[in-house]
Amino acid sequence: MLPQWAAAQAYPTKPVQMVVPFAAGGPADIMARALALKLAAALKQPMLVINQPGAGGGLGSKAVAQAQPDGYNLLFTLDSTLTANPILYGSKTGFDPVNDLRPITTVVAYGQTLVVHPSLKVTNFAQFLELARKQDLAYASAGNASPGNLTMELLAGLIKAKMTHVPYRGAAPALNDLVGGQVNAGFLVTPGVVPYVTTDKLIAPVTSSTKRSPLLPQVPTVSEAGFPAATLEFSMVLLAPAKTPEAIVQRLQKETRDALASEDMQRLMKNNDYAVVADTPEQAKARLANTFTRMSELITTRGIKAE
Repeated sequence: MLPQWAAAQAYPTKPVQMVVPFAAGGPADIMARALALKLAAALKQPMLVINQPGAGGGLGSKAVAQAQPDGYNLLFTLDSTLTANPILYGSKTGFDPVNDLRPITTVVAYGQTLVVHPSLKVTNFAQFLELARKQDLAYASAGNASPGNLTMELLAGLIKAKMTHVPYRGAAPALNDLVGGQVNAGFLVTPGVVPYVTTDKLIAPVTSSTKRSPLLPQVPTVSEAGFPAATLEFSMVLLAPAKTPEAIVQRLQKETRDALASEDMQRLMKNNDYAVVADTPEQAKARLANTFTRMSELITTRGIKAE
């Protein structure tokens, strides 16, 4: 263990790359850059955030999976890249998320808020379920296999309801059409819907999170509403190539945990409806495995397809 300990003490001696496999300006990119600033200060080396979008996050993830396992090549991604994409794309991803990458920590978790158009005259979750079982509701999402699509399909399967998916190219156009009444409902990210819920332009019966959102504290979770099986959260994960030394992985986990505890990061978490996780590498690996199992069953049984 002494050589590894010595390596961790010396690490890093040069800038560290953190690949975000999505375009700049998105939620993962914003979170990665905030975390990178904190890690750079703690590690006393620049933390370079590299955007490498493509293949639903697969392109950048593959690049890190094939990189040198020396602690200088990290991946900051949504868990769906590692849990849903392998089911949707199979071997086309070009890497094995279990054997080619090593989780450092689950950084944050987040759910979705169910919002419905007021024309449905639904004020609570029980009424929404009753209506969804009676008629085919059209729901919006940010695209095929997006969190909103996966969350609504999970609920539809549980209540045995037929619902028509209307995929959009992103959350903004989905939200615009929902507010305009072109679609009936949708599970969308909470920060985006808050202005419409607070002005009664949309109704929010539940969230899919394990805990109530601080942005909409009056809205119950699906568990509180009697459907714990409909709880579904997504996460952002920090990973490294599989053979990265244990001591370096442990140091990065500790520095990430400490960074997330800072006051400004806590404020960022609240404003974006993120719950800090900061778990151990072993816990992060188990969390991903559990999510993969749920995604496999959901995607297969509901016939969800990639774009």
